[in-house]
This record gives sequence, structure tokens and C-alpha cells, in this order.
Amino acid sequence: MSAPENESPKPLPPGQTRYIDIAKIKIPPDARKHPDERIAAMAEDLKKNDLINEITVVPDGDGFELVSGQRRLLGAALAGWQQIRCSVREGLSKLDKLRLMFNENEDRDGATPFYQASLVEEMLAQTGGSQKEVAIVLGIDEANISRYRVIARIPDDLKEKLARANFSYAQVRELIPLENPDQFHAMAEKAIAQGLSSRAIAAQVANIQKHASAGKKAQKKGNRGKSRDPYADVWAAMANAGQWKVAYKGNNQWAFYVTAGSKENAKAELTQWFAQMTQGMGGAPSPSSPAATGAPATLRVEGLPSPSPQASSQGGGSIMLPPRAAVPVPVIKEADFIAGNKLRLTWEPLGPGFRYRLFRSWGTPENPSFEPVCKSEVTTPGAVINVYAGAVSSTLIAVMAIDPQGHESELSKPVHYKLKSWNNADTVEPLPS
Repeated sequence: MSAPENESPKPLPPGQTRYIDIAKIKIPPDARKHPDERIAAMAEDLKKNDLINEITVVPDGDGFELVSGQRRLLGAALAGWQQIRCSVREGLSKLDKLRLMFNENEDRDGATPFYQASLVEEMLAQTGGSQKEVAIVLGIDEANISRYRVIARIPDDLKEKLARANFSYAQVRELIPLENPDQFHAMAEKAIAQGLSSRAIAAQVANIQKHASAGKKAQKKGNRGKSRDPYADVWAAMANAGQWKVAYKGNNQWAFYVTAGSKENAKAELTQWFAQMTQGMGGAPSPSSPAATGAPATLRVEGLPSPSPQASSQGGGSIMLPPRAAVPVPVIKEADFIAGNKLRLTWEPLGPGFRYRLFRSWGTPENPSFEPVCKSEVTTPGAVINVYAGAVSSTLIAVMAIDPQGHESELSKPVHYKLKSWNNADTVEPLPS
């Protein structure tokens, strides 16, 4: 990890070396905890090799407070020492102490990235959330501060598993590109079970992202420029009208693909198919809402002549469809956080009989990929949402309306939803009407 370009951490004042009674040194209550076996190993090492690196303390009343070197201090006490060599630092701010603790852990084998992440979070609290300032203080690049922030939000049970498996910062770092919490958790469990190195984790994560990217591109390509077909239910009811397919192009345009049995009979078969379609469309439902407006839509079949609107369907290439009103799109009015990951969302009501479904996106705002927030629907123009969150800090939330006939609207303009804690399940609760 390198320091930000053209920025160097400010040197700390030098310490004064002296021997201090171990009984006079207090360990902060929030200090990192060490297993008993590691304390015992340190005690044996001190008996054989003496103390190589002094511990760091600051004056505290009549005694001293430990800044770094807890395992050496506890090991010395277990070994029966009465005093220990210390570097006494004066005039250190809280930020300076955190910096010393972070840097010492970085220089030692077996440093847990989760304790380091907790120190970064404390430093951010001291600097008003400035990642750049913390990066300069620690002499590392800002991207690593961002990674430590993600590591700090990993749920405690998964942190404990990764810590027990002695996962290093390099290993945990390679999991971070997996923004989908399910994928993140599954890959972490796999890495623990198989003892994967950081390089092996990076390769598997890259493979997961490759497949996810291909799926998103295919979905985006398939959906580009399209809207929901307002006559989809009509086509489904006419499934026996011949060998044909239909694709809605949006903007009141459809493309039909008809397969004839032979080249010689193509014209006759197309004419017959057209007549069957005309007859089938005679039962197309009229708009049920007084808000329905717009001119009738026109179906065209390539290869057939296009007559005037008054021409008979038996001899021409057009069918006039009765207009159907598009389902209105909900308009979000307010989005307020009420606790943890909970978001209170309200939108303009669309009338009796309407239902609403909530969607979220784990994609970027520029390339969203929406999926339903559980399977719940609400009938009130508002809901309290609690989204499953993991190694991501935000998502997008949008609303879909479903009219009394079951027709779906386009998604509303989404709102940005900043996740504040890890949650294990999606919930959607209707607001009182």
C-alpha cells in the first residue's frame, strides 16, 4: 500500500525510552484481544530472546496507557517480568494513537484486517469522515481506505469465520469486488473451506464477474428500446392462430414473424393467417379506464400490401387495434430513513384496485439491474422497506404499479438508498392507508 501521490504523513514527535513497571501500564478497554495461546507463545519467546521492539505508551495520570504492544506487555507479565522497556510519547492526539496502532499492526505477521478496519473507522470518525485525510495520515492510498470501510461492514459472524481461518488483508480484499451480498458470502465460505490464496480468490471472483457481466449485457441488449407489450395477454389467447411470433418494439409498434408451410402457398397461408388474426382481434378488450387516449395502433405484416384504413382485412396488410391505455407510472413523493436499513417510501396514489411492487438494483445508477424486493405487493401508496444488504453501501429502489386487470407499468424513477447496516432478509410492510 503506497502513500497518496505528493502527500506524506506528518512525522510524530520522537519518544523517550525508559523502563516502566508493568503494573503501572493500563490497557485500553477497546484494545484488540489476543488468544491465550499467543500470549503464552510470546512469553516463551521473551524468555529466550528478550524484548526486541519496545512497546509504546503515553502518560496517563500517575501511570501510563498502552498505545501499541499489548501482546508483548501481556507476554512479559506472564513471563514474570516486573518492568518492560517502553517508548514514552507525549502530546499525542487520539488520531496519532490510532495511527501508531494501525502502523504497528501492519508491520506484524498475523495482523487481522478486521481490527485494522475498525481502527480506520475510528480514524474516519476523528477526521469527520475524510478518507483522503486518513489516507495521508497512514501513508496509504485512498482506495485502501475504501476497502477497509467495506471490510468493516462485513457481518460479525462472517468476520469471525474469516479471522479463525487467518485470512489476510490481501485475501479479504479480493472478495470486495463482489457487490452482490449472496455472492460475497458464498465466495467467502468457499475460500475458507478450500483454503484459497489471494490469487486463487481473485481468479474465481473475476470468473464470477465475467459471467455476471455477460448476463447483464445480454439482458440489456434484449431490453434495449423495449417496453412491456400492452397486448401480451391477447397474443397469448391467440396461440392457435398459426405459426407466428410477435415482438413489441415500443412506441405502439409490433413486428410479426409468420412461417408458411411452403413457398408456393405462402401468399394464401399469409392471407389466411391475416384473416384469423383479424377475427381473433375482434375480441380485444376496450380500454377500461376513462383516461384511455390515443389513436388506434396498426399491425403490419411485411410482404403484404398496405391498404387504406377502410380496406377489408381479407385483402390487405393492416389490422386496426382498439387503443389500450398504458398503465400510469408511479411517482415517488418522499423517501425517509427511519432506522437502520429501513426506508419509508411514499408515492402518488393511482386509484382503487391498483397494487404496487417494489424493485431494487445492485447495479450502478448508470447501468441498473432491477429485481423485486421479495415477492410482496402492497395496495397502499407507500411502504416501509428493509433491504438485504451486505458488502455494498447503496442500492436503487423503484416502484411498479399493477392495474386492476393485472397489467404492469414501467418502473418509476428510482431513489438512491444508502444502506446503513447488514440485514439478512428483505421485508416490505404497507403503510396505513
